[in-house]
Amino acid sequence: MEANEAKTWDLHWKHLRSGRSVFGKLCSIHRILFRARAVRKYLDKTFPDAGLFVEAGSGSSQTSVLIPKRRREIIAVDISAEALKEAKKIPVLDRFVRADIRKLPFTRNSIDGIWNLGVMEHFHPKDIDTILKEFLRVLKPGGMVVLFWPSRIASDKVLLTAIETVHNLLSSRRLQFFPDEVSRLRSKQQGIEILARNGFEQTRVYFPLLDLFTEYVVVARKPY
Repeated sequence: MEANEAKTWDLHWKHLRSGRSVFGKLCSIHRILFRARAVRKYLDKTFPDAGLFVEAGSGSSQTSVLIPKRRREIIAVDISAEALKEAKKIPVLDRFVRADIRKLPFTRNSIDGIWNLGVMEHFHPKDIDTILKEFLRVLKPGGMVVLFWPSRIASDKVLLTAIETVHNLLSSRRLQFFPDEVSRLRSKQQGIEILARNGFEQTRVYFPLLDLFTEYVVVARKPY
């Protein structure tokens, strides 16, 4: 686990949890009203009704609040202890594990499905490959991965970048809404290529209105 990364994310989530953070409250509303619906739709049509599933890089897990439980055991994994404090408020979740998603604490071929939202863009390409190979390791043959991966042209990115730019021009105090997002997806084809080079097959990529065009939804399968 990278100590500096954990500290950065702990500070981020601690700030969002504070009553002073208007941005945190707006993010929470957006997660529940829009992104949670997209998560429910794509996970429910991709994952089986029973099995072991992991949100790898869960953050607060607010976007998981609408997932139908059925016979699914759901584990939230995050590097941030502060994030997991929030995730524990989500009833659908069963277990909470503090870990680096580049080295998951699960045995080979043990997980039925993995997903995350707003995670992959924070990693450089080398780390992305490490993460996806780790997902491939722990997934069962035929297991599915669903990645909600923000686009470079996402509606929220355009707005927040504009606000950051204006603020930082006018103020000596630097504003940054999220830790660095170095790998937003450029296109559907890029998503397909990234998953393919890491051993996944049958990759499909969507860019839905359901969450206001903020992210691509990348769905792929581990080969049998």
